[in-house]
Formats: sequence, C-alpha cells, structure tokens
Amino acid sequence: MLPALKIQVANHGQRPVFLTAVGWKVGRFFSRVTKSQNMTDGWPLPCKVESSEYATFWVAPDGWDKWLKAFAEEVLVPSRFGCKPYLRLAVLTSLGEQINARLPADVLVKLTRYASPNGT
Repeated sequence: MLPALKIQVANHGQRPVFLTAVGWKVGRFFSRVTKSQNMTDGWPLPCKVESSEYATFWVAPDGWDKWLKAFAEEVLVPSRFGCKPYLRLAVLTSLGEQINARLPADVLVKLTRYASPNGT
C-alpha cells in the first residue's frame, strides 16, 4: 500500500458549489497565508460539486518521505514555545470564499514530523 493523503470535500448545501483550489492555510497569527497544493489524482480543478456530493482529491507523490520533508520546509511555519504549527486544509470557491478545516490528529502528526521543533 502506497502512502497517500485523501482529501474529501462535501457539499452539504442545496446549491452547487464551484471549487477552484485546494491547499493549506499556514502561518502565525496575523501573517497566515494560503498555499495551493498540486493534486496527483481525483477530481480536476476547478470543479462543480452538486448538493449532497463529495469531491475527492489525492496527494500521492512517488517519494512520500521526500514530499513530507519538502512540505515541512516550504509550507509549515516552524512552531515556537512548544506550540504545534498552525495547519488547516483550505478550499477556495468561485465566489472567493475560503473554507478551512482542521486535520485529524494522526494526519497532523505525520505531516508535521519533519517540521523544525526549535523554530529555525
């Protein structure tokens, strides 16, 4: 079994939603930024998600450990004072809305295992 990250976006509304990007919201306090993520499989972006429908995206790079190291260096802001890095999944819509979601604890641990613990 190959390591991969599966991202599912559900439309619980009554109207279709147009998704334009999937990525990450990272940073400290007022300097948080949104960074896009290239998907290796799943729905093509932009896409239309009907009511009660799920859009599924996959991040499954060939070199998983290499991708995790690059993710920690390029995307994650190092934590300070023993705090966990701020990391949220971000989905952008065609209306300019950004929906942020927390990650399950086990996923957060795997994604942040290469983050610098001393804030450098």
